[in-house]
Formats: sequence, C-alpha cells, structure tokens
Amino acid sequence: MKEASVEEIENKVDDCIKNTKKWHFHILTPSCKFNELQKYALFFENPTNNEVLVSYSEEPEVEVGKELAKKLHGDKVLDEQSETQEPSLGVRKILDRIKELNADGKAWHHHMFFPDCIFNTNRGKWTIILEDPDRGQLLEVVSDKEPKDDLKHIEILFYQQKRVK
Repeated sequence: MKEASVEEIENKVDDCIKNTKKWHFHILTPSCKFNELQKYALFFENPTNNEVLVSYSEEPEVEVGKELAKKLHGDKVLDEQSETQEPSLGVRKILDRIKELNADGKAWHHHMFFPDCIFNTNRGKWTIILEDPDRGQLLEVVSDKEPKDDLKHIEILFYQQKRVK
C-alpha cells in the first residue's frame, strides 16, 4: 500500500478505465474496522497490477466518492429515478437498519468488497457490509454475482445522509 494524493488516485482510475484494468475504491471512516488510522481514507485498488493507494484526510472525500461510484458502477448508480430491481432479502435487512440510522441522523458507512478485494474475507464472492455504529455490529450479505441493484439502493441512501462517520 502506498500513500497518494486524491489527484493521483483519480488519475489511476482514469488509466484503469482507459486500459480496461480491474479497479475499485473504498471510503473508510476513522471508526471503520478496516481502517488503521483515525482519519478518513480513500482507498484505490487495482487487482490487475496488485496496486493499492490510499489518501488520508480530516474530512471524507464524499464528492470524489460520488464521481468514482459513477465511474465504477455506471452513471445511474445514484439516480433514484432509474429502474432497479427489488433488493435481495439480506440487503432488505441492511436497508431497514440504514433507514433507521438516517431517520435518527446517525452517521453510518458500508462496503462492497469485490471478490479479489484486500479486505474481503469471502474470497471469490461479492460481499456487502454495513458497519452499524450504534449496535457495534456488522451486517453482511455474500453473493456469487455482483449485487449491482442491491448496491444501488445502499449507495443512494449513503449519499443522502447528513454526515459520514
């Protein structure tokens, strides 16, 4: 893992897109169980080149996250008006909890781990995790195929919350 600027990460993303390399990103909060430092972290992973970059900051890179989400999952990933399938049963439980947290104004975060993600303990599978700050628990859904529709439901709610913790 190498520390980098946000601009360097954005350039790496563009390079991966241009050269059809696999990539994904994470926004880690200071309280995230996967975060080694007590700062916000923007992680970039390029499994094609076994490359991991991280940019630390005092505030979350929310706007950068929105743009990267669109580049990774498509322009409509944050579009509430676009069609999407009903969420899976496991993700419905996560969504119910997220809605409670949003209604209470409590910050939360989630992860979608790709099958080859450095944080994924379910290697070869897709994993969605909600880190519930109130209850101190992880809600996890594992699947064999990419959970695009499930993720869309979560991403929309993530970027609607008042603050990210």
